[in-house]
Amino acid sequence: MAKLEKNTTLSLTKLRPKAQITLPKEIINKLELNTGDLFEVEITKGKIVLEPKVLISKEEAWLNTLVAKKSLQRGLNDLKKGQKFGPFKNAKDLVKSLNS
Repeated sequence: MAKLEKNTTLSLTKLRPKAQITLPKEIINKLELNTGDLFEVEITKGKIVLEPKVLISKEEAWLNTLVAKKSLQRGLNDLKKGQKFGPFKNAKDLVKSLNS
């Protein structure tokens, strides 16, 4: 996701009925936002801050975090021991090495 420079003011918007606001098209395009995207809303130093968020299931969050940490730690430990793998003759040999 692209980022805007700090303190960039592109245009004004106003609070509409049912507490809705319309984000300027420039911001939507710059941050690659889509209809239905979720935002975390907070007040920071008297300002409303909207941060785009992605919602994932508890299982995905746990699996991604646990598997990623273990895999990364295993790789770092291998590097510390001077172990590295490859080069491989083909993709099949690479996958075989990863599964062993």
